[in-house]
Amino acid sequence: MLINKRSYPALSRLEALRHRTELSDNEMLQLKQLTDQKLLEDHFESLMPPSLHQTVDMIWHYTYADYHHDIQLNVILIEADTVHLLKLNDYRGLHTINQQGMLTEFFTRKVKDDLAQLMSIKLGIDYLLDRRLNIDMRCVCLGSDFELDIHSSRQQILTIHDLADYFKGMTAPTEDLAAYLTSAPEPVTPARLHIQNGLRCPHCNQLSEFTQHHHLILCQKCRQISTLDQAFIDAAREYLSLYPDSRLTKGIMYKWCNKKIPATKVASLLKKHFSAAGKTKGTYYLLENVPL
Repeated sequence: MLINKRSYPALSRLEALRHRTELSDNEMLQLKQLTDQKLLEDHFESLMPPSLHQTVDMIWHYTYADYHHDIQLNVILIEADTVHLLKLNDYRGLHTINQQGMLTEFFTRKVKDDLAQLMSIKLGIDYLLDRRLNIDMRCVCLGSDFELDIHSSRQQILTIHDLADYFKGMTAPTEDLAAYLTSAPEPVTPARLHIQNGLRCPHCNQLSEFTQHHHLILCQKCRQISTLDQAFIDAAREYLSLYPDSRLTKGIMYKWCNKKIPATKVASLLKKHFSAAGKTKGTYYLLENVPL
């Protein structure tokens, strides 16, 4: 059962900002890291048998805070008698386990800290639950050409070729441990000033001028046709990712779309695709009705 689903609020925010203002070098680096993380997790989930989602408890994006820094874990799987801690990577080429038990690039001797981070989380979970659990920690190497030298122990390493056998035989958990292992929500970074308003084209992702005909729009940059509904829904999602404490109202969306959509059309789109809350002038809209 899915306890904590995958979500990427920081990635959504940076994607929205990228087309509406200039990102710093640090933000561009964070955007690349989060994009790579999402692609890696998409790949991993595609390798999981569909039945596993209904069998084990699954917690995505667990964060453990030790004395020095926060450690991010991609996913925890909880089955009958084992808690599986899985940290994903796309390392390439030949690796070895060094004398300190660390995963290391064979030729460059560059040390990876995945196994050390997994051990910190394992010890932290033992302390958190105040009991000894059967905890299996694995560094999951999804690179197609990843290899571990024949003299290194594979006990804590999984490759893309090992996953089918690893998942096989997992059964439903016998007790509810997931409630103790949910981490705090990601802190929200305040949106900056001077963000451009407007609709982004669903095809080229650029802020653009549009020619509108009924429910269709023509992007003046890439000349592709999209539905107004989809561009409007995307714009609403972006607004809430940048201003999570704000309420989605007709007036806000009219301005956010750069006043290019008539106010009456904005009102009808909100009523069509979102759940209304409040009354009369205090009416605002929620995202519940919008498909992911």
